[in-house]
Amino acid sequence: ADLRPDKKDDAWTTSSRFKHDLVEIFPHSKNETVLELGAHVGHCTRVLSRLFGAVIAVEHSEPVLDTNVKRTSDLSNIVHLNLHTVLDDWSVFSHSRISV
Repeated sequence: ADLRPDKKDDAWTTSSRFKHDLVEIFPHSKNETVLELGAHVGHCTRVLSRLFGAVIAVEHSEPVLDTNVKRTSDLSNIVHLNLHTVLDDWSVFSHSRISV
């Protein structure tokens, strides 16, 4: 179910094929942390959270990030960050409790 929706259903999400490829490529990554830039509304975030031990989901739009937070509220291994990857200061990572 987490492999849906597909790109043809929602132009802003990743394709079901991409999500399926993630499952095939990262089957043993529970001890790893993944950084998701442009996390959008959380479809791919859900898949990543099941594959990796921790997900850092970065999204610049606060309303969109709020949707991601709601969509992934049942998952405890996600850190959501409101950050514009071009305009904001990346030093937020240097003073955080996020360990990678």
